[in-house]
Amino acid sequence: MFDVLFTNARLFDGERFSSGSLAVKEGKIAAIGDPAPEGAARVIDCAGLTLTPGLIDAHLHFAGTSQLDLDPALACLPYGVTAAVDAGGAGENTLEACGVLRRRPIGAKYFLNVCSAGFSSLRAYPENVDPAAWQEDRIALLFERYPDELCGLKLRMGRECAKTTDPVVSAVRLARSLSTRLMVHVSDPAMPAGEIADLLGEGDIFTHTYQGRGNGILLPDGTVDPRVKAARERGVLFDVGDARVHLAFSVFRRAAAEGFFPDTAGSDVTDRGFCVPGAFSLPVVISKLVTLGMDEAAALRAATSRPAELFGFSGGRLSVGADADLALFAVSRGTGTFTDSAGERIPADYLLSPRLTMRRGAVLWRSVEFMG
Repeated sequence: MFDVLFTNARLFDGERFSSGSLAVKEGKIAAIGDPAPEGAARVIDCAGLTLTPGLIDAHLHFAGTSQLDLDPALACLPYGVTAAVDAGGAGENTLEACGVLRRRPIGAKYFLNVCSAGFSSLRAYPENVDPAAWQEDRIALLFERYPDELCGLKLRMGRECAKTTDPVVSAVRLARSLSTRLMVHVSDPAMPAGEIADLLGEGDIFTHTYQGRGNGILLPDGTVDPRVKAARERGVLFDVGDARVHLAFSVFRRAAAEGFFPDTAGSDVTDRGFCVPGAFSLPVVISKLVTLGMDEAAALRAATSRPAELFGFSGGRLSVGADADLALFAVSRGTGTFTDSAGERIPADYLLSPRLTMRRGAVLWRSVEFMG
């Protein structure tokens, strides 16, 4: 007998849509499509709803080392998110001292900040990105000690932190010596964003791709910088990193017109963007992308199978034998509005509304709108 049987669902398996049922047994996906009629302890009728792999947020802040950080039990589980990547909250001096690697209710990976203190000083003053201050031996030791938890280095390149591209050059060199990737925050940088993209290589991540402050991915004529396109061609990845202040609809529209869509849909939700107009949560970020013209399946891939592959999470797909990390959504159209960093408001032509979150076979959250 199955433990749980989801019936009549619109299924998204991490790549494409189908319809049918999905059965869960002992924390694993036991059958998909038309499960054998052996019965189940619980049957959940999903008529009119979409069942996906648990969402994976490729850019979140939950390390617990700064004012930015959120509790993943609150910021993830009620929104169908079962795994997330902390984007550089901790540095080599805070990763262990602050208990960052403690057990989480979600799958968790971490980018280690090149700055020893990580984001612990952020808002009071920006972190020190001078390569001369980096403790490279200590950083290397942590990557040896936590190979399954650490998935890359993080560097912020806003003009408040850096005036030249020297930190990017040094961070790329360090990342290569550790056989890992670099995530670079590119929002209102002091130099053209294309110069930063030029320095990145295969597997590195350019985040805040569609930000609209100062230098960005668009040239003055409104086209995507050829250096940014060339970076994608050699394997650089592009993340949304919304955060309420890093996604401008006008920039996204122009990039979309050239087919330049994101690889990952990281929300970059922080304490100031959570549950307020703007970023709100990962399903809202996905919904904004679809409303702005991104294919629905592609937008969902950017929050399921793609980050799972990139960061080594076990989820991201619906497949027999996989952990039963699942999310159930209602999809509505024409409900409410979305707001961007410039204050532009657009009708929500597509909205994912969470109904249930399952992690390893256990229902950890369920909407009061879905109690039947």
